[in-house]
Amino acid sequence: MGRSANHGGGALLVRTRLRVSAGAETRAGAAGRCDASHELRTPLALQHTLAEVALADPRADAEAMRGVLQRMLAEHHARELRWLHSLSADLGR
Repeated sequence: MGRSANHGGGALLVRTRLRVSAGAETRAGAAGRCDASHELRTPLALQHTLAEVALADPRADAEAMRGVLQRMLAEHHARELRWLHSLSADLGR
C-alpha cells in the first residue's frame, strides 16, 4: 500500500514537472515572438519617421530626398546583414 502511494506521488511529480516545462517553453516562445515583432517594427517605424520628416521639409529637393532614401536603404542592408550573421551563428550552435 505504501508503495502504490509513493508511485502515485512520483507520477504526480512527473506530470507537474512536465506542465512546468511546457509552460516555460510557451513563455519562451511568446518572448521570442515579442522579440521578433520588435525587430520588425522598430526599423519600419524608423524608416516611416525618416520619410515623414523628409517629406514635411518644404526646403527638401530631389537631392535631399535621394539622400534620405540612400540612408534608409543602407540601414536596411546593414540590418539584414546583422540578422543573417545572427541567424547563422544560432544555426551553428
